[in-house]
Amino acid sequence: AEGRFGPRASHTSDFFSDKEGASMHSAPQATLQAELRADLPLVRECIDEEQRRFFPFKQFNSMQAACWEQLYRGTAGMVISAPTGAGKTVLFELAILGMMRREYLNGVKGTAKALYLAPLKALCAEKSEQWKAQFAPLGIEVAELTGDDEDTGAAESGSGRAVTGRACRASRAQVLVATPEMWDSFTRQLARSGEVVDRVEVVCLDEVHMLNLPRRGAVLEAIVARLRTLWRAGLEAGRHPPNRALRFIAVSASVPNVSDVGEWLGADPGDVHVFGQEYRPVPLKVLVRSFRSKGNEFQFQGSLDKELAGVLRQHSGGRGALVFCATKRSCETAARVLLQVEQHWQPDRSIRAELAQQGSQATDPVLRQFIPHGLAIHHAGLQPSDRRLVSDLFMREAVLVLFCTQTLALGVNLPARLVIVKGTTAYKNNAWEEYDQLEMLQIVGRAGRPRFDTEGVAVILTDETQAPTWRKQLLGDLVIESNLSDRLPESLLAEIVAGTVSTSVAASTWLRGTFLAVRAQKLPKRYIETFPLAGTGQTCASNHPLLGEDGPDVGEFADRLSLEELERLERVGLVRRFDRTIRATRFGEVASRYSVLMPTLLHFVESEVPQDLQEILWFLARASEFDDYRPKQGERAKLREWATGRAKKVPQITGTQPLVSIRWKIPGAIDSSSKKVMVLLQLALGESPRAQVPWDMKAQQSQIIRRCELLLRVVLELFLSRQQGLLLAACVILQKCIRRQLWEDSKMQVRQLPQIGDLAAEQLAKVGMGSLAALSTGDCRAIERCTNRRAPFGNELQAKVRAVPQVQLRLVMEGQVNAAAYLEPQLQGDFSSDAGMSALL
Repeated sequence: AEGRFGPRASHTSDFFSDKEGASMHSAPQATLQAELRADLPLVRECIDEEQRRFFPFKQFNSMQAACWEQLYRGTAGMVISAPTGAGKTVLFELAILGMMRREYLNGVKGTAKALYLAPLKALCAEKSEQWKAQFAPLGIEVAELTGDDEDTGAAESGSGRAVTGRACRASRAQVLVATPEMWDSFTRQLARSGEVVDRVEVVCLDEVHMLNLPRRGAVLEAIVARLRTLWRAGLEAGRHPPNRALRFIAVSASVPNVSDVGEWLGADPGDVHVFGQEYRPVPLKVLVRSFRSKGNEFQFQGSLDKELAGVLRQHSGGRGALVFCATKRSCETAARVLLQVEQHWQPDRSIRAELAQQGSQATDPVLRQFIPHGLAIHHAGLQPSDRRLVSDLFMREAVLVLFCTQTLALGVNLPARLVIVKGTTAYKNNAWEEYDQLEMLQIVGRAGRPRFDTEGVAVILTDETQAPTWRKQLLGDLVIESNLSDRLPESLLAEIVAGTVSTSVAASTWLRGTFLAVRAQKLPKRYIETFPLAGTGQTCASNHPLLGEDGPDVGEFADRLSLEELERLERVGLVRRFDRTIRATRFGEVASRYSVLMPTLLHFVESEVPQDLQEILWFLARASEFDDYRPKQGERAKLREWATGRAKKVPQITGTQPLVSIRWKIPGAIDSSSKKVMVLLQLALGESPRAQVPWDMKAQQSQIIRRCELLLRVVLELFLSRQQGLLLAACVILQKCIRRQLWEDSKMQVRQLPQIGDLAAEQLAKVGMGSLAALSTGDCRAIERCTNRRAPFGNELQAKVRAVPQVQLRLVMEGQVNAAAYLEPQLQGDFSSDAGMSALL
């Protein structure tokens, strides 16, 4: 069939079956089988018999063929730079299988572990699911480390260490999958994770060029240095056999200084491999088209919509195309512009008929409009069912043009012939920001995936001032630099808490093992500006150790920089330095355990002390952890409604004052992350019925609640160290409110009960049973009427409520305080408990 896209791929004609005339039937997008080459090794010739079935293909490609033997049979580390889509995942799999093979040959099994680190949660989830299926037949367990069960209680390990549920899973598994941030969090609690860390022998670093990214790169540097320090400590303690070494396997996109990464990871120069674009199994053509900017960025991105039809017709070849847009609104706008050019972007009439039927299943009204025309949108605001529907239709090439935001590039793996990047900026933190290199490589890498296509095209539409930069980055000419400066004090504190750094000498040694030390040697001028050091100044740095007469003195640089950072940590009250040792304070331990940022800790320590619940809530909302939650353009009107309490009027329950969704109104525009956090937190704690928060903001609300719980633990420790009892009590109250998502004086205490939602709580409150005490003595049949449940639900719920013990505390002061002398009062407490009811707090 021919359409506006040109000739269609032959295998798309049988994607739908009309035998039943009612439903769509199809197989996943067809995979392409490459012909065997005589010059490349076969899997069966290289891999031991019991492990061959792990690979779904018969032959390694050119890049894999050059590395397989050292990875599978050797023990040395390796760093590989190769283009996207070159099959780099296989390199990690060879190293992991090689580790298992050596264990088998040595007569042991299950003692060693492999750790896979990738920069994005979505990539980790995807890799975890894939490997669980592939490794299961070999009896190898894979565990993905997440934050969902960080504090789910502790069990006892064989060595007597307390371990969480997450640590238990990690202990059983031989392959661990995590983001650098999650591994950082996990290894900060060595009492729980130390046994797991000791057994890690192979570390797989995916997308190691993430070193170039702020924050994320800093975390990667820090955890690599920690792994090395812990491995050395294990060797000294006799926990590792002397013939074993910690092995790093790192893969990167094309970068000019990959040898620096090899030097940092301790790889021999001969084990640093660079593969060009010719090693990509599916050729990828990348085109950067520049345009003169007109007006502001919104207007410029809108002007690019009219370029899309021409690019699609020229480069798609009738196959699927992904169009990446800055916002969900720009996705919808671009799709409408395309419909004005041509109504039917799916040329097959029978498929369009089925699409009309499938589109009616979408819950999003805008999506329902696009699907019958062969178009669709994909963004974080869609319900999961809609996203699954869109992904399925695109994989089948029923939908041929998919407009999406960056979330798709970092999540679902949807291959396409053509990828169009409509503008190289995204709206983040209330401003336009350029994509970083990792984000762009993820987007471009969706084009021409191996086993799905024979070629790929990526077209980047950008402002003429940015075009040269993107051509340079995508050609692999961008040098990787260290970003440890973004997280240096937090990283050093984590080592002190873990016990891997206990002296100033150890702090300097740790710093010398970072990528920062390698790059400071190669490009001293850049790092002099970043770290001027005390006494050198920005303009007169002649005595800076990186400007020594004999070249950069990285050793002295590490000594002085680590000393400065230790003094900084001590000033904030996070560590104490003694004659020869350094120890973390209790405040420092808690701050490190929950990965609190240094700007937040400075805010907690230096800000004016809050006086009540409202001020404590603002105290938390201004934390740097929430900087990424700035109000988006499409959220501000709704946030403003909620902030003024006008979002939804709630029927009167008691008294004459109507209930509203928010406790403390916020005047003015909601134009900062702290105001948005305050609004979403109060909505979560408000009376029923609470405001209906859209899907994407609901996810943010959950994250904010979780982060506030952790920050409160740090604030509690700070106030405890200052002996500020009233603030401690207020924080405890707020902590329980946030955990239960209910204010302490709520008229709807029953909402915290199982099987009682917002609507049921509202109905119970209307009949005077909103409190736990009232519910415990209320009429069971009335309870069932309010909750729309059958007997004996009321009796069962009432029994559960009555089973909660009532705790009472009576304090008696003995002695007195007068103006002449200070007398410490003695407090005596009497506790009583019965089977009655207690309130929330």
